[in-house]
Amino acid sequence: MLDMVDIAWDAKRAGVCIVGGGVPKNFIMQSLQFCPNSASYAIQITMDRPEPGGLSGASLKEAISWGKLNQTAKYTTLISDATIALPLILWFLKKSKNDK
Repeated sequence: MLDMVDIAWDAKRAGVCIVGGGVPKNFIMQSLQFCPNSASYAIQITMDRPEPGGLSGASLKEAISWGKLNQTAKYTTLISDATIALPLILWFLKKSKNDK
């Protein structure tokens, strides 16, 4: 976690892409909590839903109150299987880069 804090601390702008949840999500979000700049953008791809208490105990919106995401952050939670969503997101990003 200290390495993540160092990376986030030195970053001019921070953002997170969380696949799933649990311990990796916790470490990433805790690292941002201790840095001078909170995340400006975030996406979480997960099969968990917030209504029954999933999402590792906290939605991305809730992270704003802890200073892990800044007040004007752009964020979304994508309820999808990562093996479906990640290839589509990467394809779109690659296509967008090539279209410029």
